Amino acid sequence: MNSFNIKKPFVSGLAAISLVLTVEVVIAQSIDFDKKLGASNAESVKKQMGIYNNPSMTAYVGSIGQRLVNNLEKPLFEYKFHLVPDPSPNAFALPGGYIYVTTGLISILKTEDEMACILAHEIIHSNNRHSVKQMRKGIIPGLLALPGEILGIVNDKLGEIFVAPSHLLVAKYSRKYETEADVQGVQLALKSGYDPNALKAALNRMTTTIELLTGQSEEKSYFSDHPFTPDRVTRLDKELKEAKLNISGPISPTFLSNFDGLLFGQNPKFGVIHKQSILNPTLNLSVSFPEKWNLFLESGRMCGIIENQEAAIAIGTETEHATATDAANAFVQEVPEKQKNSYKRRVYTHPNGQGVLISMKETTKDVVVWAHILWLPHDGKLLKIVGMSTQDHLPTLKSIVDQMKTLSPEEKKSITIQELKSVQSSSNQTLEDLANSSKNVLRMYVVEAINEMKMTDRVDPTEWIKIIKEQPYTAP
Repeated sequence: MNSFNIKKPFVSGLAAISLVLTVEVVIAQSIDFDKKLGASNAESVKKQMGIYNNPSMTAYVGSIGQRLVNNLEKPLFEYKFHLVPDPSPNAFALPGGYIYVTTGLISILKTEDEMACILAHEIIHSNNRHSVKQMRKGIIPGLLALPGEILGIVNDKLGEIFVAPSHLLVAKYSRKYETEADVQGVQLALKSGYDPNALKAALNRMTTTIELLTGQSEEKSYFSDHPFTPDRVTRLDKELKEAKLNISGPISPTFLSNFDGLLFGQNPKFGVIHKQSILNPTLNLSVSFPEKWNLFLESGRMCGIIENQEAAIAIGTETEHATATDAANAFVQEVPEKQKNSYKRRVYTHPNGQGVLISMKETTKDVVVWAHILWLPHDGKLLKIVGMSTQDHLPTLKSIVDQMKTLSPEEKKSITIQELKSVQSSSNQTLEDLANSSKNVLRMYVVEAINEMKMTDRVDPTEWIKIIKEQPYTAP
């Protein structure tokens, strides 16, 4: 069930991004500002996207990154490298030296040189302070189109639970900064003993794979703030035309073997989406949603949003308080004075147990807006369920909560995890033959793209081929 199903938008090419989680006006700041901003936003990345917990893979990526940092003329920060469990092929940098690579990107890369060029690109973004230089005052994007102050209160007191998904909270760099990172990045890779031409190969393969997965071709646009991939490759060709390569060899002779068993696709730990249901093995929870509701998952929350944005529900776990009563008491203490007369509190009875429900409403010029915060015991954990809607959608929110249930044996069995595997041909096999004999579950045209081969091509016995295997998922 847990397949590489692309439903969320990709940012084409090597999308160096920074989460728009802090909005301030910056003119001339010391690097201490970058460090503070980066540390704050790194916590948000950890909370919203999660950190991929594989010390050996992380250490390998970090060793490539540090080789590059050691060749920076003036490194401004102590650089930290992380993997995030996200199927989108991406890398991004936060201010202050925080560099991230998604698991989805690694499955597309073929060599250490490619990884080095991408990390060098991100290091330049951070070391040249691109995020800080282009920051401007703005508004954090939201999931809901509801008027009034009550949404702001809920977001503020419950950790911005109704801000947009992290993949939408991106600030693309200007074309100027992207070009600067491309040019200076390949120079840094070259200085560090890597082949700078590898960036072109990575960009082209990434573009091809994304186009196959999304069915959308990258288009050149004057209005796009991200450079068109063919233009980037042409510019890199000119930049590297006179370059004298001084390749000192990779840290690891077999790049792909370092990522054997890497997560591919969505992490079932956070749940899987099956039609109009979310199945969460970590919480042992099944949640069903009506038609015309969009669903998404992140490390700290499962969300459903109606298409017209007049209602949404977010489900996570309460991490600060042990009981529903304690959590409700703490929330009420934080409610602004002018709202304290508008909330109601009651015991909420559910088939799985009794919880505490806080209801708040606000009457605006156009509509009545409701917020419901429910703390509900479930399978040894305390769920925190937040619903926001207009009056018309209140019955739907209640129905979603009342129909929540523990996973059935069939649902548990249906949850699988997919992993990247590297295989070699034992005989004169074609790519298709090797994929089939290795029990690959990935669509063949994607296997062709990530390996840059045709299904009828013969595989050299010395070459490592990427395939995807699937196995049942067991909750930790």
